[in-house]
Amino acid sequence: MDVNFPSIQSFYSRELPHGSQDASGESSKSAKPGDGFTSSEVEAALDPLSLPWEPSRLYETCPISLLETGPRNYQILGRIVNFADNFREQGFHLLVVADGSGAFCSSTTTLYPGRNGATHIIVHNDDPGSEGYRIMRCPLECNLKKYEYLPALMTLKLFLSAGYDLGEGKILVCVGSVGPRRTVQSRKTQRTHDMVEVGIFDDTATCILKLWGGKVPSAKTWIPNQTILLISKPTYKDNGISPEIGIGFSSMVDVNPEFPDVDWLRNKVKNMTRKQNIFIPFPSDTWDIERAINGPDRTLFTIADIEERVRHPEVIADFTGKLNVIIYEMKLMEQWRKNSLCYLECCGMPLYSNKPVATCKNCQLKRDLTLNPRIIGSMIDESGMIAANRLVWRDSAWTQLLFESAAGETQEDDLEPNLIEQSWEDLTALGTDYLRDMEEFLLYSRLTLTFGWSSQLERICILGAEW
Repeated sequence: MDVNFPSIQSFYSRELPHGSQDASGESSKSAKPGDGFTSSEVEAALDPLSLPWEPSRLYETCPISLLETGPRNYQILGRIVNFADNFREQGFHLLVVADGSGAFCSSTTTLYPGRNGATHIIVHNDDPGSEGYRIMRCPLECNLKKYEYLPALMTLKLFLSAGYDLGEGKILVCVGSVGPRRTVQSRKTQRTHDMVEVGIFDDTATCILKLWGGKVPSAKTWIPNQTILLISKPTYKDNGISPEIGIGFSSMVDVNPEFPDVDWLRNKVKNMTRKQNIFIPFPSDTWDIERAINGPDRTLFTIADIEERVRHPEVIADFTGKLNVIIYEMKLMEQWRKNSLCYLECCGMPLYSNKPVATCKNCQLKRDLTLNPRIIGSMIDESGMIAANRLVWRDSAWTQLLFESAAGETQEDDLEPNLIEQSWEDLTALGTDYLRDMEEFLLYSRLTLTFGWSSQLERICILGAEW
């Protein structure tokens, strides 16, 4: 007896041109074009990571140090401490994973994940401050219960001078700056590679950490003067100008690890950056500014009085007062010629411009700048001198200094616009002749400043200026 089997074509709906009809007179709307795959199958193929992994076997949770050879089913939770592209096998990567007890490299254990295989990798993207973000921050060979020192840990200065010869050194550094991404062509392979230069430092030295290829995106989340790196077995290269550090195949990088030396370095960095920061924002919430300028308690200080009070304080506290000074040096035109009339600090690097808005070369974001205090060289009174670049100015104080001084000055045939009672930003729209006249007028001028001492910043902050 003949058995009629359906053909393959019978499982597919016939596709018709839009608006045409078949021989039976049915409209093309009744035809359901397709390729034999359901929408869920198509979505699974296009975005396989969206599917939950449901293993068909049981997996034993095990620390890396207790792994045993042989056919076993292990579940390992750790942090990626090194990453590299495998140029010999496109699509494969080298992963070094550590969990505090040990580390292993995925390429040496032939860890090749597949959708239907027994191996699966899940990369967790934990939010800062969450429980998953805080776990597994302890580096290898570190016993927090009986901590004395981390083996092979050395200062950056010692590593750069001779420590790199050991091959087992570790350095604990802070990220100082993250440079822009650059594309470099290799002379050997004639391939182009992405590269970013990261400035790192500790309390002894500074140098450059170069990241290549797949490691470049990691630097996006690093915050200058906050992110701490523990680099084990870094590579070293002396190009004759300045030493450079890199990440080799045997290197490991712990980002924001947790052990006692990290707390010490963070406190050290705070003290160092407090003195080295180029830009310090004005602490507007520290004082009652209106009361300090127009209130009943307006004590007149000299520069010597302020120095005596902050050097030998009975109680560390913020205070305000008045200061009558003479502008002894003006550098308005000098900063204009350097294209540094306005400034800011972004991504750990200074950002200068003669306009109040500039684009950061690293993050490509437009940033609002503030007036550079270095347009004034120094101020004096009868007791001493103070460098004006050490002062933190309020925006309205700049406006009072630069433009309210012109309120009583009559200039005939002045073609420049009248900017009295406007923002200091209007200074950037003026021509060189007007800027030169302003510099000459301010030089040796006497004025009264309302100041506030910030014990947190350890700086004098200018709240207002009076003529």
